[in-house]
Amino acid sequence: MVVIRSIPIPGDNRISSPNAQILGDKDTALTLTVSYHFFVVDDYDSTKRPKKRIGEISFTSLIGFRFCWAEMVYDEYPEIYDAMIAEIEKGHSYVLNEIMYSPYIEHMLSTNYHSHLDNRMGYDSVQEADVKHFQISIDKYGVFDVLALEVSTNEYEA
Repeated sequence: MVVIRSIPIPGDNRISSPNAQILGDKDTALTLTVSYHFFVVDDYDSTKRPKKRIGEISFTSLIGFRFCWAEMVYDEYPEIYDAMIAEIEKGHSYVLNEIMYSPYIEHMLSTNYHSHLDNRMGYDSVQEADVKHFQISIDKYGVFDVLALEVSTNEYEA
């Protein structure tokens, strides 16, 4: 049975300008970072002008990902799709979930280039049991399905 865990991210419904970047080289694990802008009003600022902030979601030890534009999102795993829609209906424009016991991990492992090997990951440093499925929905843009070992969030001044 699929279990969905919602992960809080910096920002609120005034999020804009998403940017995705993959960093790494032949000797290091890849990291997928999704960054975006949002605004906050500081209660201590007498001018009450919104301050621009940068939110960042980083998926470390990236195994794979898929992005689908909002108009093309499909629900091959309805329980995962329904959980994402439920969060969006609560008014969240960006939603980050960890999908535990995800059938998508098995699908990826059984259909990749290394699926015929004893270790379907293709290398020994990562065990299948350590791989996690994350899904980030970016309202009006689309959905990332990400397979990685970890996720972290951060917030910076712009």
